[in-house]
Amino acid sequence: LDLVPNSHNLCPYCDNILPDTLPEKIKDQLQNLQNKPITEEERWSFCIMHHGELNIVPHGLSKGYPEYIDFNVLPSRIIKFEKDLIEIINGNISSYYWDIASSIYKEVGYNKAKAPMMLMNRFEVFQPGYYGFNGLYTIVNTLIDLFVNSNNLTKDQTYPLDPMDFIYEVLVPEVTLRLIQEDRNNSITLEDAKEILNDSIEFGVYMHSNEIDD
Repeated sequence: LDLVPNSHNLCPYCDNILPDTLPEKIKDQLQNLQNKPITEEERWSFCIMHHGELNIVPHGLSKGYPEYIDFNVLPSRIIKFEKDLIEIINGNISSYYWDIASSIYKEVGYNKAKAPMMLMNRFEVFQPGYYGFNGLYTIVNTLIDLFVNSNNLTKDQTYPLDPMDFIYEVLVPEVTLRLIQEDRNNSITLEDAKEILNDSIEFGVYMHSNEIDD
């Protein structure tokens, strides 16, 4: 693609360079927005979309991240990891995520660890890689059913975190590692899966963050 900047292939809203031949999704959306007053939110949404379609999606697909995920089968997949998760809760399997969370809560105290700026600094820890917010929703709700609603997770077990913090900061990423490993036919290590998780967060947020019906 010829991406030499000129007035014809710059985004009219952010001035980023666009290809001369636009993907249909971007082209259609641009035509819908042109020649009418638009809001700042519509402008912002369009720029997010063209960045996603032209950069995030191709990068993710080139690395084998899934374009489509069957979220309906996710709970049954997660339940299969229950034994591992119980071992993590009981301290019989080491967890990088529990080590990190525990050290932060012990160092700064519970209230400071829960402060908005501290949470923002750890934001990526809460993201389940390419499973996106759809995956986060499903994973969290499945874990709540498994451990919280059944009283299988107590404050004594999760100290210095409370059980819900433990789910978000420890069990969500641990589940995600195992889902990614399973997606690769168990041919990679959990450490490899951690690299994929971290690299694929942006892809997941863009591709798999639509509203989920209950």
